[in-house]
Amino acid sequence: MVLKIKGRYNMDQPATYEIRMRGQLDAKCNSWLDDATITTESNDDGSSITTLTVVTANQRQLHGLLVRLRDVCLPILSVIRIRKDSNTSSSCFFNQIMREKLQSHR
Repeated sequence: MVLKIKGRYNMDQPATYEIRMRGQLDAKCNSWLDDATITTESNDDGSSITTLTVVTANQRQLHGLLVRLRDVCLPILSVIRIRKDSNTSSSCFFNQIMREKLQSHR
């Protein structure tokens, strides 16, 4: 059975996600993240935020990726689905709050 959320998202379809984590990934992680775009920003306090932009085949692959990221012990700050039809992310109240908190900590 395929679950549709609000008629827009299909859990067995490819989707692009932006995943933000506190800290930096080590070089070992790059081997299993070769299809992801990885950027790292340095904050004024010396901490780093790593952003992965990755396309997953379905929700199962996304959850597997999140488990692997959890295992490298970097706190996941946000997971945002990027809309196909624009450069904007899904408008979710939680994501808006997280972005505001991240901005206030810089």
